Amino acid sequence: MTSLNNSRGAKAILPWVVWGLACIFYFYECLLQVSPSVMSNELMHDFAVTGHTLGILSGIYFYSYAAMQLPGGIMMDYFGPHRLLTLASFICAISTIAFGYTDNLYTASLARLMIGFGSAFAAVGAMKLATNWFHANRFAFLTGLMVTIGMLGAIGGEAPLALLIEWYGWRASMIAMGFAGLFITLLIFLIAKDHPKHIK
Repeated sequence: MTSLNNSRGAKAILPWVVWGLACIFYFYECLLQVSPSVMSNELMHDFAVTGHTLGILSGIYFYSYAAMQLPGGIMMDYFGPHRLLTLASFICAISTIAFGYTDNLYTASLARLMIGFGSAFAAVGAMKLATNWFHANRFAFLTGLMVTIGMLGAIGGEAPLALLIEWYGWRASMIAMGFAGLFITLLIFLIAKDHPKHIK
């Protein structure tokens, strides 16, 4: 009986874990989205650019992010959230590490473009998992909770990240965030599944 209860408990919590991992990725991408705003002076100094060029560097994220919203939804239906969220979080993480290491403005711009590309799958993936793992009457609540988690990521990309940059510098902070993204990728790869029927 105890074993049966434990099994039921694990099955009850698993949907929250799977969906929660997607929300953590959404939190992460929101943090990356706003990160240039707290290191603008450092970026302008290290890349020797003006505020105008820095605006382009920061905003290029949204070019790929916006462009991938519709294709991302179609791909999510076709390939499933597990594969795409794993790949997308990996792209975000590697691109963040590249952004932290590069001294070249064009490489930094490409890294930001790829971060936006990977980030485009986060919200869609979390909503797809919510649809697959929960009853339809919870979808609105889960979507609202996901957005709240994402906004907490955006808040985390302001004061907390600013402190981290002040203590360790923007490059070390970005590299550390990149490795954190790789850890998120690993968790999504190992734990997340497209649908409860994939759990044996």
